[in-house]
Amino acid sequence: MGDKANPEAVHYAWQRIQRLQTALGAPILMAATGNHDMDSREINGFDARGILQGLGNYPFDTDALNNEYWANNVVIQEHGPFRSVLLNSSGYHGYGEEWQHGRVSLRTREYLKRRLRETKDPGINLLVTHHQLYKLGGVDLEDKSEMQDASALLEDLGSGEYGSWFLIHGHRHWPAISHSGGGRGAPVVFSAGSFSAVLYSEIQGRARNQFYVLEIEDTEPGYPIRGRFRAWDWVADEGFLPAQERSGLSYSGGFGGSLNGVQLAAEVSEFFERNQTGYVTWGDVEAAIPDAAFTLPTDFAHFKRVLRDSHGLTLLTMDNGVPAQVGKVAS
Repeated sequence: MGDKANPEAVHYAWQRIQRLQTALGAPILMAATGNHDMDSREINGFDARGILQGLGNYPFDTDALNNEYWANNVVIQEHGPFRSVLLNSSGYHGYGEEWQHGRVSLRTREYLKRRLRETKDPGINLLVTHHQLYKLGGVDLEDKSEMQDASALLEDLGSGEYGSWFLIHGHRHWPAISHSGGGRGAPVVFSAGSFSAVLYSEIQGRARNQFYVLEIEDTEPGYPIRGRFRAWDWVADEGFLPAQERSGLSYSGGFGGSLNGVQLAAEVSEFFERNQTGYVTWGDVEAAIPDAAFTLPTDFAHFKRVLRDSHGLTLLTMDNGVPAQVGKVAS
């Protein structure tokens, strides 16, 4: 909310975020505490949490939840159709060199597991935190700021004992969505790009400031989480526009599908041949192959290559990258 916990910026940003919640009519606001929200480097004094705690209603609007958050670095809430976890990965900032990375301690993990056993799994489980849980592909491999001991957290959440999970984090300014390591029940991890940052040089040509709308399908406990996302880019002098394919995340995509790129290409090719027409609309494809709407961006990119190279078909898209129809490759 502010560079290096600048007090005026933090207060201003928090007020604007709350105004946005009111304007949207959003019943729930989850604010992940980041390294620039905490006074991690003791610039404004010795109390790393002081500026945030001085807001009075951060990150929740009740003293009980705020006390739980600062004491245990995690809060679990039940919201009817889903259960949420707000995890403070910056909870130890202000001690030594902790500002250089995130952390989830054994005490916090044990508290989280106990509270999850005490609450009901509604099918959708959402965890929001700040630091990335593992390195993100080939982006800034020298960076060491990922959440310490996150592998143990991912193992807990991917065990199936606590339900199916969708995890959201930020910190690295790099938009991406993937499954974490583990079995088929491994959490889906959404790495949100920045809303209004000065992007560091390595990614300036590969990502933009973005915001997202996520839609998650209702599901039964234990079943995979799947859904769709939309992404918008900030474009100077124009404002937010539908994201482009080289913006980190493109405008439209999905997650939670069970088909990889090769499997989806084979099924689309078979559907195309059954129709005996010059093209099929993407809406017809999704109606016939529901998983097509929930394919991860990396798998979808592979699907398009295999569809063309192995099946002689091409995916035509609209200007914003949304799939429109499948037709034969021009000879």
